[in-house]
Amino acid sequence: NVRTDYADDITFANFRAVTLGGIGDGKLYRTASPINNENGRAGYANDLIASANVATVLNLADSTEDIEAYCEAEDFDSEYYCNLYKSGKVMALDLAGNFFTDDFAQSMAKGLSFLAHNEPPYCIHCTEGKDRAGFTAMLLASLMGAELEEIVDDYMISFYNYYGIDKETESEKYEAVLNNNLYAILYYVTGVDTYEELTQVDFESAVTKYLLGAGMTENDILMLKHNLS
Repeated sequence: NVRTDYADDITFANFRAVTLGGIGDGKLYRTASPINNENGRAGYANDLIASANVATVLNLADSTEDIEAYCEAEDFDSEYYCNLYKSGKVMALDLAGNFFTDDFAQSMAKGLSFLAHNEPPYCIHCTEGKDRAGFTAMLLASLMGAELEEIVDDYMISFYNYYGIDKETESEKYEAVLNNNLYAILYYVTGVDTYEELTQVDFESAVTKYLLGAGMTENDILMLKHNLS
């Protein structure tokens, strides 16, 4: 959590644009938390979402009470984010990391419906911006027609940013993260059991079915896809 250990602010904040599938430039960003400063990244992430003119935020990790406390904290350095929150442009989902439950799916449907009814650019974040944010980025990318390889590459950037894990130099750890994290949630969401089946999945259809089953409406999904395109 030391800024000087990283090449630049973007890597330290685990910040990036998501342009997978048909997602348009400047529509969607993911990042470490721009408001919770427990890892010393909030100010950097806040400045980066400000520079991207983010208009709507989906906060996967915190409650509204948490956000209000962060805005009053002594180390507060997230004015842009707090202004979005005060304007009603931040939804706090307060999600635990249990991806394999109906409650989690229903919360995701609620959060993505919120995005559908608000303007991009969007920012999605949890605390570190890798697990819950990675799940959400996967859903959005899938809705917009992303292929499996694109989803994998984006997901694994966070593990390189935090831990230096890449396919070439840390292949065993790289595969462990994929198998235990991303592939596990993809199997769950798409309803298949093997990697071979996963390579044949229509992710757009599978994620649409998952979100409809969790309570999102067809109209909200269409609105969200339009906003992201």
